[in-house]
Amino acid sequence: MSKLTYFIVDAFTTESFKGNSAAVVLLDHSVITSDSTLQAIATESNLAETAFVDPIDAEAGHVGLRWFTPTTEFPLCGHATLATAFVLFSSLSLPQTVKQIKFETLSGILTAKRICDGRIELELPASESSAVQNKPEIDAIVIRAFHRSGKLTTRFVGKGSGVVFGKYLLVEVADVSLENCTIDPLPLAELFPQYEVIIFTHRGDNGRSTFISRVFCPREALPEDPVTGSAHCMLGPYWATRLGIAEVQEMAGRQASERSGDVGVIWDRRRRVCLLRGNAKVFSKGELYL
Repeated sequence: MSKLTYFIVDAFTTESFKGNSAAVVLLDHSVITSDSTLQAIATESNLAETAFVDPIDAEAGHVGLRWFTPTTEFPLCGHATLATAFVLFSSLSLPQTVKQIKFETLSGILTAKRICDGRIELELPASESSAVQNKPEIDAIVIRAFHRSGKLTTRFVGKGSGVVFGKYLLVEVADVSLENCTIDPLPLAELFPQYEVIIFTHRGDNGRSTFISRVFCPREALPEDPVTGSAHCMLGPYWATRLGIAEVQEMAGRQASERSGDVGVIWDRRRRVCLLRGNAKVFSKGELYL
């Protein structure tokens, strides 16, 4: 019987049962794992994402990384990448001389490192938002999702670009608090297949957060995502431009789901990437028997 070590990690939080949970599975070259086996493991895990880590060159901190939902392989997942980096830095899976991890992924080479305050910093691809042409139609769907009977202002409705973000939709709302409202994901499913990830956001109003967000994938089994790293790779460019924030200044993102989480964001406009910063906490560790 073959076995693999796995971890369940809560990402973008310092508390158990907060943030977004991901499974992290450490692959072993002595155990043959086909794509169908990886998908079966992710389905059995039944978490939003399961990350599979392949140590290409552990001495150099170079590892392969793939993300699977319970139904399919995904091109980019921020919280599962943070969870993976936390496991690798904390579990002695890599030599202590390794200060930066290079992940080989479907989205290219992504990097992770620990910064001086103990958080992990990820460098991920980012996308600016361009205004949609059919804003009135989308506004009507959003109003129904918020149950606002027309009493809701959308200050901006924009779409992402590229393979990763082409089906992301960003909506800045006003006259509502995302921390204290109920959003019905059923109307949002009408935006599919053009949009699969819908990001709602507004400016922070508590003095601690630069911006607040909530993220929905209405066709998934769990339609509201607890904390979404990739969404912050659109939120970062949007709010940095909207608020005139300097390129090196960190923004404090708060995702106000039931589990909630905190994401530090720096938009590197010159290199077209976002630096995401966050904490993580291991919830459990075990073995998979194949």
